[in-house]
Amino acid sequence: MKPVSLLSRVCLFLALGMPVLRGEAELVKDLNRTPGSFSAEIEWVMPVEHGVVFQMKSMAQGSELWTSDGTPQGTRLLADILPGKLGSYPGQPVRAGNRVGFRTLFPANEEQLWLSDGTEAGTRMIFDTAAEGGSGQIGLLTGTGRGLFYYVAREVPKRSGEVWFSDGTQAGTQLLDRNEDRIGRITEFHSNRAYACFLADDEELWRSDGRAEGTVLLLNVRTVTGGVPLELRVAERRIYFTVQQAGGRIELWGCGMDGDGAERLGSGFWTHVGEIETIGDEVAWIAWNPDSTRTLWYSDGTAGGTGVLELSRRGGLRYFPQGGLTSWRGAMYFTAYHEELPLSHPNAGTGVELWRTDSTAAGTRLVKDVRPGTASSNPAHLMGAGAHLYFQVEGADGISELWRTDGGARGTEKVASLLDRAAALSTGPLVAASGGSFYYAASRGLGENALWRTRPSGRGVQRLSRPEKSTGSAFTVERGSYLELGGGVLAFVNGPGQSVAELWRLGADGGARAVWAPGARVSGPFGFNFETSTNGQAIFSAQPVDDRPGELWASDGSRRGTRLLVRHASYHYLTDFTHSGGVLYYALIHQFDRTKSSLWRTDGTPGGTRQVMAADGSGPSPMWGELVDYQGVLHLMGNDGPATVSLWRSDGSAAGTVKLRESWVGVLGGFASHLGTVGDELCFTLNAGGQPSLWRSDGTAAGTYSWPNPEGGFRAGSIGPAVDLGGVQVFQAAPPAITAALRWYRSDGTTEGTYPMLPGSSGQHAYQYAAPEGHVVVLGGRMIYPGRQERSGEFESELWSSDGTAAGTYRVKDIRPGPLSSPPTELLRVGDVVYFTAETDEHGRELWKSDGTEEGTVLAADVEPGPLGSEPFGLRVMNGRLYFTAYRNETGRELYSVELE
Repeated sequence: MKPVSLLSRVCLFLALGMPVLRGEAELVKDLNRTPGSFSAEIEWVMPVEHGVVFQMKSMAQGSELWTSDGTPQGTRLLADILPGKLGSYPGQPVRAGNRVGFRTLFPANEEQLWLSDGTEAGTRMIFDTAAEGGSGQIGLLTGTGRGLFYYVAREVPKRSGEVWFSDGTQAGTQLLDRNEDRIGRITEFHSNRAYACFLADDEELWRSDGRAEGTVLLLNVRTVTGGVPLELRVAERRIYFTVQQAGGRIELWGCGMDGDGAERLGSGFWTHVGEIETIGDEVAWIAWNPDSTRTLWYSDGTAGGTGVLELSRRGGLRYFPQGGLTSWRGAMYFTAYHEELPLSHPNAGTGVELWRTDSTAAGTRLVKDVRPGTASSNPAHLMGAGAHLYFQVEGADGISELWRTDGGARGTEKVASLLDRAAALSTGPLVAASGGSFYYAASRGLGENALWRTRPSGRGVQRLSRPEKSTGSAFTVERGSYLELGGGVLAFVNGPGQSVAELWRLGADGGARAVWAPGARVSGPFGFNFETSTNGQAIFSAQPVDDRPGELWASDGSRRGTRLLVRHASYHYLTDFTHSGGVLYYALIHQFDRTKSSLWRTDGTPGGTRQVMAADGSGPSPMWGELVDYQGVLHLMGNDGPATVSLWRSDGSAAGTVKLRESWVGVLGGFASHLGTVGDELCFTLNAGGQPSLWRSDGTAAGTYSWPNPEGGFRAGSIGPAVDLGGVQVFQAAPPAITAALRWYRSDGTTEGTYPMLPGSSGQHAYQYAAPEGHVVVLGGRMIYPGRQERSGEFESELWSSDGTAAGTYRVKDIRPGPLSSPPTELLRVGDVVYFTAETDEHGRELWKSDGTEEGTVLAADVEPGPLGSEPFGLRVMNGRLYFTAYRNETGRELYSVELE
């Protein structure tokens, strides 16, 4: 099924056209052949008259609406609402009689409301936010036997608070209230088969049958009760609501369907009332007491028929209700726990298990101790279907199991094992009862994710949907997963089962083979990160995990040539690998005490990997991210104490390792940052007494200076790293006011020459980033970066260019026209072109390139055609080609390359 509005948008795009110049991205090789990485991602299951409808993801259609009649052959795609691999992501399911309402998502922030009875003819769109040429959000509130209640918050044109009802027909779809002109701000919605009731303006109780004239005010809760209404439940002929009184006391009240006979139920001081569940016209709830214990209450709807249900004292222990109230066959089921006692106590009792009550003290009891002893089975997803109540429990191995009960201990038994590690979160219910059968989604987030049903015989289960075959990801979105070496490529990839990393060598001839595996002691593909290369070897690190020490390794691409260089002490991170004067340096950062950090150098051999010390036996304690090559000599900022920093230089020798500037004392938190170069000088920032200041240095103590900040200074921590724009320092910062926005400044090293680059800009134009790499490039004497601009009250992010002046700063291209942004990321300069990733409605996030002009900003490669996008990451030029990882459903995240111009 294809909505007309969507087709119109697609046709408009094809008619207008879009300048696209893209090459073919080549898959280097599918390095991880492990099956089963693609998950169907079933997020909800809802009953209809002849089975269920549910949301499921497939490789061809993305996330769409499916249906099942309880058989594998009758489990099929019901509506392909947004054609292509992206899918419409049906969500917020609400039951309306024998139909289900849900919301779909489209690019450009457009949403639609649909209603389905499980058949193609009965599945139709009933509301589209783009129908008036605008955009907005739809929120489903509740459903009755007649139809759906929902709200619409429009962004274009700007409106909010519209409450609508629809019975699924055009004539039966009507606006009940616009912009709170009559009802007010709605805070709570609930319904029975005939009416929806809601709370409004923190004091009013309303009822509606779906017609404007049938939407009426029942009572003013604040006037009747003296408190503020909080939660709401609707039984067959009664309405229940909680009220908060002065001092925080919570009460439960009840009234008739016309608001008549309102009275308080129960007594005592409650700090919270939750898990309210109706059964016919009666109600049960769990009340939180001031001592943090909980009590179970039951009421027939009158004050006289309300009382506490004491849980039986097994072994002399007190038991308390926990939650999960579910009515089934005239009884109420819930979970309960016992008061905490030492496990060695002879009456330690059971853990969290399933209980039931028939509203009498004698009939309130434990159903069964599923996990005998003090362990908890933590029952969840309770739902009755046919002759049994089904629920999921946590097994001894942490994996969920499906159980059922007929209400007695003997009739409580395990049905099936699940692969879920817990009762998973979702956007809707993961279980449904239809036609006497129990449907459920299992193995969420795994390749085995599927829809299941209990067999009609009541014994065993049947899988209704089949997981699609795919291969696992060789890479994840992490840094340092591959590096050029000797005309080939070395890469750390997921091994079999994606449990350990393997080192692979990819040859220039297309051959690929695993050459080394570190063993099970390093889990995941990125226990190791390539840092750089030196002397014909790739250098990679293993960062510390828990108390496992950090390590430095080298490899020539063979098993024998892969060796450990040094194993450091625990809690030390290896970072900031920097080539300077023919030497490779790195900082060894102590996780807890930065003054215990140290500077190291390596030539790729164990003997040549050592700590750099000064002639007097001291050594710099490098700060994270503060190493830079300046005029062929390493310079770095060091921590001399908790509030003391200094500037060092080193050529790798003891004599050449000296402190350039004696310590700056009183620097807040030992905070010196963004050491870099501008023109022929070093630049950095100090934060003394909460006031950040700009500094320059020519590499000598005498030539290290600061200058007064303009505009009364900058806000602490707001100054960003420097960009060298032809000898001019461009940096991000914010004025001292706490509400001041981040913007670009430029400086020539003087107070007069330091001023905002865009003095008239409003809002936060610049992004907060820790380093320019991947965020800013200099191309043809201009700075290319992601900038923000206000439009229609919203801030969008697109590609911008600047020569360091207000007149020469402009948006290069509106890559994603409309209310949403493309936000460019992963910027990498390659010759006269900058490559980056950007997101559009038509292509998702893919690889783009720009020469700094609007017409020269084009799509460079469309790895995953359609709006899904491949999410490229880790751009790197190697062997004359541009490499990156990208994700496709069929192959997972793998390595791709494109030819450079």
